[in-house]
Amino acid sequence: MNTLALVPNFSFYIWMLQALVAIKNLLQLRTTEGLIFKDICALDEALERMRLQLQQLMEDENQKEYAQDVEILRREVEMVFLKKLDRVSLSTDL
Repeated sequence: MNTLALVPNFSFYIWMLQALVAIKNLLQLRTTEGLIFKDICALDEALERMRLQLQQLMEDENQKEYAQDVEILRREVEMVFLKKLDRVSLSTDL
């Protein structure tokens, strides 16, 4: 049995994973300003909306495993983002 057939939004999961990996890579660049992602892109709000959507998807047994995988990456992106914002906050406090 093809387990991918059980996941109705599999292409959506792939897109979400690719987007999160791209954002994470951008955030890890030394020249990237964290405030751009907060002020212009509202990344903090987008990550929170994604968290809530993934929580709902995890309630469905057919989508739970995939949603958990995406949530792990979402948390990693959020941690990198928050670290980037902390560095900006520290540099402006000096």
